[in-house]
Amino acid sequence: MRKVIPIICVLVMLIIPCWSYSEKTTLVTNWGVYTSLLEEYEKDHPEIQIYEDESVEQLYSTLINYFLTNDSSLDFFFIDSPIGAPKQIREKGFFTDLSSDPDIMDYVNKMNPVIRKCIMKDEKIVALPTYLMFEYIFIINRDVQNELGLKDEELPDNLLSLLRFANNWNERYGIEFPNYFPLYNTSAAMYPVEMYNPFWGLVMEKYIDSMLATGQTLRFDTPLFRALLAEISPWNNCNERSTTKKQKHVIGELENSLFAVIPISYYFIYDYLGCNCLVSMPIDKDWPDVFGCKLEYVFVNPASKHIPESISAVKTYIDNMTPEMERMMIPTQNDPWQSPNYETDLADLKEYIEKQKTVIENETDPNMKDWYEFDLGVSEQMLQEMIDQPFSIPSEAIQEYREKVEPFIFPIGESKYDSETFYVELLDVMELLGSEGITNDLLVKKLDEMIVKIEMELGV
Repeated sequence: MRKVIPIICVLVMLIIPCWSYSEKTTLVTNWGVYTSLLEEYEKDHPEIQIYEDESVEQLYSTLINYFLTNDSSLDFFFIDSPIGAPKQIREKGFFTDLSSDPDIMDYVNKMNPVIRKCIMKDEKIVALPTYLMFEYIFIINRDVQNELGLKDEELPDNLLSLLRFANNWNERYGIEFPNYFPLYNTSAAMYPVEMYNPFWGLVMEKYIDSMLATGQTLRFDTPLFRALLAEISPWNNCNERSTTKKQKHVIGELENSLFAVIPISYYFIYDYLGCNCLVSMPIDKDWPDVFGCKLEYVFVNPASKHIPESISAVKTYIDNMTPEMERMMIPTQNDPWQSPNYETDLADLKEYIEKQKTVIENETDPNMKDWYEFDLGVSEQMLQEMIDQPFSIPSEAIQEYREKVEPFIFPIGESKYDSETFYVELLDVMELLGSEGITNDLLVKKLDEMIVKIEMELGV
């Protein structure tokens, strides 16, 4: 009998873990963002495991089948705009109302009203925004402006005048200031010179956003678009590696360019405020500025068999918002933010500087000594900048965003062109620019034909 008891104990020990594992609730989602957040949620909630089904795309055409068939195999899902057309999900009622959760309700009430409108229907909370992205903001480098001796009134104040300004750069400033450039685009380094002109995409997006935000019928055979096209056409297949005489002095690097186009998150995260400031850049004079933004959302499937657990899981995006995203989503969040690593980084830099001083004292090679002294100078300048500006997101950056960006936000997924292929099809036509036999007239014609085709398909 004494031998039986240990055997029973062993069996119980083997069975208990298996029984515990089987009691876990498995939530299924499609491929999304911030997978690490979901992993952290699992650690805090051992009774939950989350499986990301990467075969389910963030496309309305894919997800619509789950709704139409009442498919419960997906518990919550991510979808972006305009590609995913979340407006269609909202308007057709394919969502779980999240307003019963007090934490979600409190967060949504604090949200930017323009964004909040995108996630509400009949006082119901349709989804939670997890990411807000602007394709472009313009900054000006005041140091370069001062070097060039340019007064504010001499600077271009809209995109069309900026393009003309850049096209005349070589004749006006290229010879006297060969190390400075009119423009920098963070996208430029992503594309080989023979493939793509990143400023062409910027012009297209700014034009489309401006037309839609002001309620105008989107057409490309207009005096404004033809004027933009005339200025940008010579830039095709041209970036900082170009050697053509006309465009040799167009696109530079961030530190030596008068104007730069960067994503808004870069502006916050990397604190460009040292010498760079946000500037308004509407499409043309007498036009309002527009900042087209893309939103990513997380929805809870109304057919899910685990709705309470799914709501709990998606709430992790509220609690773990990045510092810059929190300030963009919540207009009342104006506190400067300091990296939790600030003190450690400061101490490490001070220690490095002291070590470099010792190295310089003991170095006998003149060339190496020059290099170490240069490195020391850079490090000391960096240290002073960290001391002068201890915040990774300073109050000045937040204030500029509030004044120059926030009032002009335009969620492009809310436009009537909520087709998944809208931008893809237009970009396909756009890339014909510079091709043999493609004149500006023909390009405009093809763009308008594409718009009419899309409107007919959408019934708008």
